[in-house]
Amino acid sequence: NISLLHDGLCGGCENKKCDFFSVCESDQMGEAHCVCPRDCSQEDNPVCGTDNVTYKNDCELRKTACEKKLPLQVAYDGDCVLADLCKGVKCKHGARCESGVCICPTNCPSLPEEPVCASNMKTYANECE
Repeated sequence: NISLLHDGLCGGCENKKCDFFSVCESDQMGEAHCVCPRDCSQEDNPVCGTDNVTYKNDCELRKTACEKKLPLQVAYDGDCVLADLCKGVKCKHGARCESGVCICPTNCPSLPEEPVCASNMKTYANECE
């Protein structure tokens, strides 16, 4: 025979949606709470997050995502090498760093005309051109 235990949801977690890798746990009163991962193994299995940060393992990434409420994912297994390649690289004239190399912009912003002479002996309207 099945009988009434209490009013409300059983365990409270049946319809509870948790984000950022948290899981639903019910307290003694049947109230549902989203809880972040607590105990990650100390296993050294590095992953690179979509924030270009290397995490000790996948669990540590999920724990950080949950605690900081960030939409982090594993970008790839291993250390974040591409992010490190741009550390300390200073690109000039509006260029940006990608994989340790300065990439020139495809369109230059409207800059005042300040002619420059390049090493190819051509005159350009400004340094960006």
